[in-house]
Amino acid sequence: MEKRLGKPLLERHKGGAEGGHSDLTLEALEMIDKFKRLRQEITEASESIFRQIYH
Repeated sequence: MEKRLGKPLLERHKGGAEGGHSDLTLEALEMIDKFKRLRQEITEASESIFRQIYH
């Protein structure tokens, strides 16, 4: 997915004795926030349309 977007989504850290870890980049966090907003908007719109049709 990073290749397709052309930007990194994970910051990878090589580990020593305790092992490495990865962190989400700012871009990844922004994508997650945008998806949550999109999901909420879709839910609200579909509920409104449902009420219009079935009430």
